Amino acid sequence: MKTLLLTAVSAIAVTSIATAQLSVSPNATTSTDSYIYASDVSIYVEGYVRLVENNNNSDTEASMYLRNQAQLLQGGSDNQNRGTGTISVHQDSNSDAYDYNLWASPVSVPVASFGNDRFGISRLYQSTGVTSANSAILKSGHNGVSNPLQISSRWFYRWAPASQGFVRVNSADIIPAGYGYIMKGTDITAGNVPETQNQNYDFRGRPNSGDISVALYPVGSNDEGNTLTGNPYPSALDLNAFFYDPANAGKFSMIQYYDEDRTINSHAHVDNKSGYSTWAPGPQSTIAPGQPGYNPGTYTVGVFQNFDSAGNPIGSTGVDAEQVDGRRMAPIAQGFFIKSLPSVTSQTTLTYKNSHRRFVKEAVDISEFKNQEGQSSISSNFESSHNPLGGNTIDPTNPEAAFFAPQIRINTYMGTSHMRQTVLMLHNDTTDGFDLGWDAISPMDATSEMYFAVMTPWHDRDPFPFVINSIPFDNISKQVPITFEIEEEMTVTVTGIEENDLPVDHIYVYDNLNDTYQEITGNNAASYLLQQGVYEDRFFIVFTKYEIGQASRGQTKGAEEGGKEAINFFQNNRQAQLEISNPEGYEIKSAAIFDMTGRLVLTQQNLGNNRNLQFPTGTFSNGVYLVVLTTDSDEIIDYKIIVENR
Repeated sequence: MKTLLLTAVSAIAVTSIATAQLSVSPNATTSTDSYIYASDVSIYVEGYVRLVENNNNSDTEASMYLRNQAQLLQGGSDNQNRGTGTISVHQDSNSDAYDYNLWASPVSVPVASFGNDRFGISRLYQSTGVTSANSAILKSGHNGVSNPLQISSRWFYRWAPASQGFVRVNSADIIPAGYGYIMKGTDITAGNVPETQNQNYDFRGRPNSGDISVALYPVGSNDEGNTLTGNPYPSALDLNAFFYDPANAGKFSMIQYYDEDRTINSHAHVDNKSGYSTWAPGPQSTIAPGQPGYNPGTYTVGVFQNFDSAGNPIGSTGVDAEQVDGRRMAPIAQGFFIKSLPSVTSQTTLTYKNSHRRFVKEAVDISEFKNQEGQSSISSNFESSHNPLGGNTIDPTNPEAAFFAPQIRINTYMGTSHMRQTVLMLHNDTTDGFDLGWDAISPMDATSEMYFAVMTPWHDRDPFPFVINSIPFDNISKQVPITFEIEEEMTVTVTGIEENDLPVDHIYVYDNLNDTYQEITGNNAASYLLQQGVYEDRFFIVFTKYEIGQASRGQTKGAEEGGKEAINFFQNNRQAQLEISNPEGYEIKSAAIFDMTGRLVLTQQNLGNNRNLQFPTGTFSNGVYLVVLTTDSDEIIDYKIIVENR
């Protein structure tokens, strides 16, 4: 087999490498360092990588530098890397000194034996030049520092699957390859200047390769079954391939990404707000990004909640995680949680393989490091195009076309507290029960919840809570049960915020108790005043209605119930204000305006019976907003407005 030995000069620049084995070592005769410098390219090695530490110049200590999204990929399942040398690869984060990120290291300590080893803070560096770097400093204080890079040991933890809890890492190299860790970022420079840009980390160590297994424990009575893991390689990772690999299939239903409200600068647990977003892979697919039919999977944003010292949700914020769709291709160092399915009854393992690795650069909607500052990709287009029932339209002439099952993304606003996002997909390859890969279990981490009630093989008597639900659309009269769990009396508002290729013009929430239908498509919303309790077998998502007439857009839903005259809404973008006409002088108890991420942007109480109300919108970002009015008799009036501030 061919061995590529690089010893000639102090720097060897490459555009691409594909080789059976790769060996890099310094030139002992000339006492010069040797290294590969790769920029914006992939290096593929079918066999093992052997690296020998450079010791002639501290600025060129590493044997391989991956820069500008260059990546190292390897083949085989048992190719154990070796040697005392290291690679250097970068990743950024958007967490400041008060916020966590979930991580997984692409490198491990270059020990004497072959293969993957463990990771710790000794593998984190601060780049000081193109190839030079300084080791990160471990500090005991609360806040990390960006320059020189200092990482606080108080917020550096690994997850112990056996005990289902976090364990402080400190300075030890104790994190096995494949397992994740949490770490807060940096905030202040050495000159005490606030730092706002992403913190760059230089991972230096032996590149991980081959089969890497992590433990997965069964779900127990104490919410067990979680494993903090992540991409263990210095390349992108195809989570669809990882999910459907026979070594892993059937053991979990989704991947969960952690996020925080990063506007809060506090280390106190009860002050911070955080939650978990959910990704499901959809159907098994080998199509690459940018190719017709590429399947990115399905993603729902998390709910930001306050938590007490025991980790129990105690309140909400009205602000929720950012919508991001680029989750299938996990970038270098991305960490995430995996929770075992209830059908897993004994300890098992999940295995990462070189065959899951891809050369995919980070980009919006393709491969994004969770918690980096970026653009939201959610659409606010409420028009729906038609497809055959359960079908999928792909334009083969459009290289950017992607696989999307017909679907509706639904936001449910729990009073002014928070928003739970769910997705209902329609595809004839699915069933009315649980479909592996298509459906995702709800995190159930909020004080009040909305979820799809789905029958499962592991819980055959009662339905299970899901946030992503896929069903066959075989009957226009189909009813999809949804459940509300309400902590205290509140107004619950349900609305569709994104519609893709729906086979019908209208979708409704049907209230079985009152025999009423409220549309949630086409800028409409369904609102209910609900008391504390669990609402099962009462509310359903339906695709047709059997009553005659409905409230027109912009009129009170109470017109059917109490005979009220219309309350009219007008978004006056020239004057940058929302104008509401209340000709009958009804008492308005409260008004709330939400953006489409669920963030409460304006609220007012006790507005009285004024005939005309105005609300300033000049500070709003351009987009769609949901307005919810509550009268003194607890009737709900809701309407969507489009704000365009020029």
